[in-house]
Amino acid sequence: MERIILDVDSAGDDILAVLFAAANPNVRLEGVTTVTGAAGPIEQVTNVVLNTLTLAGRDDIPVHAGAWRPIVGNAKADMEAPVHFEKRLVARFGDRLKKFNPPAPPPVRPATPGHAVDFIIETVMANPGEITLVTTGPLTNAAMALLQEPRLTVALKQLLVLGGNFQTPGNITPLSEYNIWADPEASRIVLNADVEKILVPLDICEDNRVAASMLTRDDIADMQAVARKNAVVDMIADSFPIYIDIWREFFDLVGFPMDDAITVALAFDPALATMTEPLFVDVVLDGRLARGQTVAHRGRQLLPGGGPKTTRDCDPGHDDAIALVMAHRSPAIELIGVTTTCGNAEVEKTTANALRILEYIGAGDVPVAQGCHRPLARPLVLGTADGPSGLEGSPYLPQATIKPVDQHAVDFLADKLRAAPEPILVVATGPLSNIGLMILKHRDVLPKIKELIWMGGVFYRKSEIITPTEFNAFCDPEALKIVLDSGVPILMVGLDVTMQVLIEAPQYAELATIDTPLGKLVNDWLLFYEKLHRNSMGVGGAMHDPLALALAIDPTLVRTRPAHIGVDLSGTYAFGATVADFWSERGEKDNARIAHEVDADRFFKLMFDLLRD
Repeated sequence: MERIILDVDSAGDDILAVLFAAANPNVRLEGVTTVTGAAGPIEQVTNVVLNTLTLAGRDDIPVHAGAWRPIVGNAKADMEAPVHFEKRLVARFGDRLKKFNPPAPPPVRPATPGHAVDFIIETVMANPGEITLVTTGPLTNAAMALLQEPRLTVALKQLLVLGGNFQTPGNITPLSEYNIWADPEASRIVLNADVEKILVPLDICEDNRVAASMLTRDDIADMQAVARKNAVVDMIADSFPIYIDIWREFFDLVGFPMDDAITVALAFDPALATMTEPLFVDVVLDGRLARGQTVAHRGRQLLPGGGPKTTRDCDPGHDDAIALVMAHRSPAIELIGVTTTCGNAEVEKTTANALRILEYIGAGDVPVAQGCHRPLARPLVLGTADGPSGLEGSPYLPQATIKPVDQHAVDFLADKLRAAPEPILVVATGPLSNIGLMILKHRDVLPKIKELIWMGGVFYRKSEIITPTEFNAFCDPEALKIVLDSGVPILMVGLDVTMQVLIEAPQYAELATIDTPLGKLVNDWLLFYEKLHRNSMGVGGAMHDPLALALAIDPTLVRTRPAHIGVDLSGTYAFGATVADFWSERGEKDNARIAHEVDADRFFKLMFDLLRD
């Protein structure tokens, strides 16, 4: 018996897949997870599944609601294409369309508590090598689970993905299939993951060459003949003729494709389909027409490509370290937790650095939660300013004896926000992977964020990576876009101001007067940090993260101006660039305040005062 988790977006074929998996003696359905997709918002998707299982007499099966939006998505008008598609059919089918993806009535039971991503992670990790994940909607939940728990690639038995197309035309654009297109960044994460997987494309589902696998009116009549007074068969006979007619007339198919039920069947009987040899399949992210296209690497090409075969939030480096010291020592701040992400170094190193720093300064009771090991949708590009360990220059700093909490940073931060009696300030000094993933997973906590102070972006001056891009934005621009689109109040503390607070000779002289072990440690950090800064940029070390933290203590240190901020996700030279529309030329509402002037003298006085005993 195959143990599966079924991840669906509750379109018509998903309903049939849920019924098939729930009733099949070859399947033990561990649970159903839901994702926003073709059937509409997550509430509709989840209610459809709950009602379907009640109809089948399987209210014992847990149902967990999942992602409420894609990682990046597409243009709003394009994302609403299924809705517009229905409107185009009104003239032909009239009132019959009321049976096509109708609003779900309130279910008799609620969804099971807990996010879909947590259910996937906990179930798979508790049963290594036993669980098959079958996805029949956009891949957002699966991607989020892999981002949050990289060990899933080893613990999963296999992964079956309904999506993509190769010879058969796409069903959302001529080149792209809906599930991949709806969240191509998530699709690339999943398809690039090193896990045993089977990709089930439109070629074996939505093509008249496989007409025998499609649902027709004759099939419904046959079911009614052998299963009289059966609630499930009666529902299919009542609801699915309109699906059959739409797919016959609009898509020129013999019947209604059983894509999702076929994918479930392949989980326990892969011999149902003829498989290719193992291939690497990638996803096109750019362009409106080709976005979401699946590309199989086969044969021999001149250009190299390919990959695995398939059937405080901070990144503690030197300036983050000083910001942690300031946060702990300031009486104006109650430091309730530290979360870590990749950036200056791999997340295991940044976590170790955070623990070392906090224990050394007597803040070992501050909980530390390790976060994302990679950006949301791109390979990790490490920073270089802080050396291989992310915190070079102080070899005498002992390794920590304390450990991080046993909770991912995304959930740790969400729990802290929920528990807070009033909205709280979040200071982020690294790439925004943790914050972006938290928004995707825990949108209910967003009103509890008083403001997000983020060290990142550049607008007026030369940047540190490739003009006009700043590293934290460059490292995970998709996460930055999610944050900018979230409605959370944001203060962006970019290079425009952080490059005005440089450690030069006068600052070293002041630091020399702090004759304490901590003063020596900070001095050694800065000497290493300055070498790389001066060699690459011709100036002393910039206090990027300490300035962002200082604004939680004294927001009057900078002058700001509001603007609508966008981020370039595809440019050859401007990838990751933050673009400010100060004059509302695009008609978009302001979504951030930008710091553009800083009182450097007052900042350094604040910093040095906090470093003194």
